[in-house]
Amino acid sequence: AGYFESGYRFLMPDQSVKHIHLFAQATRDKYGRLEYVGAAQDVTDQERLLQKLRQSEQDLRTTIDTIRQIILVLAPDGTTLYANQVAFDFSGLAANEVDGQGFMESVCHPDELDRVLHLRREGMSGKVPFETETRVLFKRTQYRWVLLQYNPLKDENGQIIRWYAKATDVDHRKKAEQALRFSERNLSLMI
Repeated sequence: AGYFESGYRFLMPDQSVKHIHLFAQATRDKYGRLEYVGAAQDVTDQERLLQKLRQSEQDLRTTIDTIRQIILVLAPDGTTLYANQVAFDFSGLAANEVDGQGFMESVCHPDELDRVLHLRREGMSGKVPFETETRVLFKRTQYRWVLLQYNPLKDENGQIIRWYAKATDVDHRKKAEQALRFSERNLSLMI
C-alpha cells in the first residue's frame, strides 16, 4: 500500500487546457484486494497564476540584467539570492562558480574581506540603509573600487525580508584621491 500524487494536463474539446492534480491512497478492501481511494482537484486557475508569476519574475530579471549596474538581492542574513548579469560580467565569474554564501568572498579583495564582511554584518543588524567602499574583482584579473549601497525591504511589520545592494564603480575617483594624497605627502616632505 502507498500514497500516489500526480499532476496531469487535459486538452478539452474547446482546445483549452485543464490542469488536474490527483491524490490517491492505496488501501485493502474487506477481501484484502488492493484498491485506490482518492480525489482529483482542478488546479487550472492556480497553474495560470503560477505561470504569470514565473513570467513576471523572468521579466523582472531581464529588466534588472539590462541595468548597467551591479545589483544583488540578499536574504536577511546576507546570503546572495540573486546577482544580475552585470555582476558576473564585471567580476568575470560564472553563476555556477559562486554559491549563495560565497559571492562577496569570491569577489572582494582579500585585504578588504574581513572589514567588508564585518561592516555588512553590522549594517544588516540594523534596519536602515548603509554603504561602504571596497575593492572587488574585475574580469578575474584586477581589482576596482566600488561603492556598495545596501537598502532593506521590510514587510508590513517592519521586519527585513530582503536587502537590495548595488555597486557603483568609483575606481577613477578613488585612484585620483590616492594620487592627490600621495602628491600632498610628497609636497609636505619637500617643504
